[in-house]
Amino acid sequence: AVPTLAFAAWALAPAKVVAQPRVDVAASGGTAAAAEAFREGAARYQRGEYSLAAQAFRRAQGLSPHPNTRFNLARSLEAAGELAEALAAWEAYRAEVRGPDDVRDADARIAALRERPVEVFVASEPLGASLTLDADPAPSGVTPLRVRVRPGAHVLLLRREGYRERVQRVEVAPVTPQDVTVRLEPEAAPAPP
Repeated sequence: AVPTLAFAAWALAPAKVVAQPRVDVAASGGTAAAAEAFREGAARYQRGEYSLAAQAFRRAQGLSPHPNTRFNLARSLEAAGELAEALAAWEAYRAEVRGPDDVRDADARIAALRERPVEVFVASEPLGASLTLDADPAPSGVTPLRVRVRPGAHVLLLRREGYRERVQRVEVAPVTPQDVTVRLEPEAAPAPP
């Protein structure tokens, strides 16, 4: 007997209980190895082993592509904090599904990831500059430091005694941590009397 596998997106998303069709793995071009990889991914996800779950779902997807497997891959990657890969998986899932609820859910996950604050590591040469972010009246801190910002355009203002004030514009991409190093120029020495 050929094993069947319920591609159950709901098994990994308790907040979204949706009945999914049972899929005969052999009839859909799959293999017993794909079914086993899917079961392994589901078990690892339930245990909170998100990176390992993603590896198993990636294996299952490679052996027998299916939108529900990609859904679970995207959820696992997101839970593991692998946000760039999660975004790519959600976008691929969105391209595969046709049901209005699935499309709406995928669009919501993609939008949430694209708006999620991103970590930016800001350093200066020399270190120890005061950082003001986006004209906020209160300094954000002293370099080097990490700040979390929404994706998009930002303005960094760095000040340090003995150096010229420096404005640096930064474009922060969604889900991609970024490093920024700003070189400060020494102030001109006063002219001799």
